[in-house]
Order: sequence, then C-alpha cells, then structure tokens
Amino acid sequence: MTKVRIVGGGLTGVLAAFEAHRLGCRDIEIHERLEQLGGDDLPDRPQGLELRDEQIDFGPRGGPLRRMLEWRGVAFDEVDGDQAGAFGPGQTLPPVAPTGGSLADWIRAHPPKVAEALGRYCQWRLSAWLDEMDESAAAPLGLDGRMIAPPTPPRGGVAAMFGACLHALRDLGVKVRTQDLVSPWRVLQARAPDETVVWAADPTPLFKACDLPTPKQLYVSSPTYFFRLDHEAAAPIHIRNLAAEGVVAELRGYESRGESVLAVECVAEAPDALLRREICRLAVEARGTGLAVGEQLGVSLRPRRGYRSADAAHQLKRLRLHLAETAGEAIVTDAWEPFAPADRFAALRVGLAAALARHAPAIEAAA
Repeated sequence: MTKVRIVGGGLTGVLAAFEAHRLGCRDIEIHERLEQLGGDDLPDRPQGLELRDEQIDFGPRGGPLRRMLEWRGVAFDEVDGDQAGAFGPGQTLPPVAPTGGSLADWIRAHPPKVAEALGRYCQWRLSAWLDEMDESAAAPLGLDGRMIAPPTPPRGGVAAMFGACLHALRDLGVKVRTQDLVSPWRVLQARAPDETVVWAADPTPLFKACDLPTPKQLYVSSPTYFFRLDHEAAAPIHIRNLAAEGVVAELRGYESRGESVLAVECVAEAPDALLRREICRLAVEARGTGLAVGEQLGVSLRPRRGYRSADAAHQLKRLRLHLAETAGEAIVTDAWEPFAPADRFAALRVGLAAALARHAPAIEAAA
C-alpha cells in the first residue's frame, strides 16, 4: 500500500494530509517535532489570549485553500484593510515580471517614482542590504499584489483552527505523531520504495544530509507589541503604514477568547508612550478615527519568517534539484519557495499529484 509521510505539522503539513487523502491515499502520517499540531504556526497564548506576531494569509474567499479548510469546519473573518500613505493612484502596485534576482532588482523593475517609494519603504521595514535579499521578500512585506487584500484570520483563532483540523484528520484515519523529530537521513536513505515524503518543515537540515553547503540564515527582527483593544465593533482591523515614517509598520486587530487584541508590528523597539501616539496617528490617518488602546499584554521578538538572501534562494534551488535527481518525485518539495499559504498549497497540489501518480494502481485498489 502506498504511504505518504509528512514531515512537519504546521499548516503546510496539514494541507498535504488533506490533499493526499483527496487524491486517494489512505496510509498517511504527519510527524511534528513539537507537542501539538500547528508547530511554529501556533501563536503564544499567555492567559489564553493568542498573541499573533504573524498573520497567516489564507487567500481570497472561494480559493482552493479556503475551500479545503472550510470543508473541514474552519470559518474565517473577512477584514477591511486600510493604509496610511501609498505608492501611487489606487494604492496598488503595477505588475512586473519576475526579475530572478534580488529585492533591489525587483524594485528597479517598477516605474521610477514607484521604485523610489518602494526602495524607501523596504529599507525602512528591513534595515538590510536590498541587493543581498532575494526578490521573494516582497511577499512577506505585502508588496506582491496583495496590498489591498489583508489576511483573513480564522474565526475562533489559530489554535481552534488546528484543533478542528486535528479532529478532521483523525476522522480521515490520518496518524498524527507529535514530539516526533524525523531525521533527514531517515528520509533520504531508509525510505520505503512505495513511500512518498512531503517535507513540510524547514528544509535547512536537508542541506547537511545531502552534503551541500548550508546557506546562511537571514534574520529580520520586527518586534510586535500586543495591547488589549477596547473597540465597540470588535471587528478585525488591518492598517498598513506605507508612508515609511515612524516606528509602527502595521496594526492588526482581532478577537481572541471574546476579547479584542491589537498587534502592533514595529521596525524597532519603542517605549509604550511612543507606541500609543503612533497607533493613534495611524488609525486617524487611515480610518478617520482613533483606537481605544488598553493595557499592554506582551511583546514578541521572534525573527520574521519568509525572508531569504539571494544566495539562500539559489542554494535552495540547488537542494531541490539534487533531491529531484536522487529521489525523483518521491520527495515533494514544491511548497518551499512560496510565502503565501495559498501559493504553497497550489504548488503542493501539483507536486503531490505527480508523486502519487507513480503508485496510481495501488492507490485505486486501497480506495
């Protein structure tokens, strides 16, 4: 019987399990190194409140990823996005062809006035050499065509979403093994002939296992402060500061356990009084009214995910090529490069379908 082994129990791993089952596979295992499904996608929850330092973009309403999760019992709250400052008429970016290079190359591909504003904004957000950063960094900055469409949070919270997914996976017969660290050598050298592996975790350990140089990690630190939010509408809020001024980059308001929380993503650490002044200024500029901000709940200093140097992006492609040459389609790596989960899911569907097509007769017999 064909088996699908999924390394990593975050959102990508969960979606891989759902998709493998949809394609007819019935022997599916998820291996998550942490103690519960969700892995690094789960926010901290002091006193039960979710402190979401990064918001997951599930794509548009009616998209394949949203439909897959909604089918499994996950609901979403739509968000109206606001922006302080803009790059041009309509507050959208003109599409450009991929440059295949650095973030600086991507910026220079835009019209001069837009490129000037983009360069100023990216330097303000990242405080890094833009020539050394891969062009894919535009996506986590929200500059890849999704500027007007803010992320849609799962209703009830991220932990509740993974809880619903866990129940759905168990109902499908998927084995979920937590606190289970899978060795990359086990995947590369002791994989069964009828086994397909989806590597949905950080691919960094695979470099050493493949005898390839491990690329230097690029860490972008953006502290996020959390406040209790007194907001009568209690609706999701998303305000992006495109003016590249001050210290606050984004405001994201959401509900957690019946309370409203405001996540304030910054470009540098800042004192409480300055944060409150900038929150008020951005809210008034973007929405015409301020926000009633209560006590500070905490701060997250975790490095941001999704940012790669141009060299790291090149080395990741080398790793994928090496695995394709040595393992063929038996190891699915298609979800590595895209930042947005909807894009990862689209790539994952293609790669998983190709991998399982090798065992089509066995899958049809098992189904």
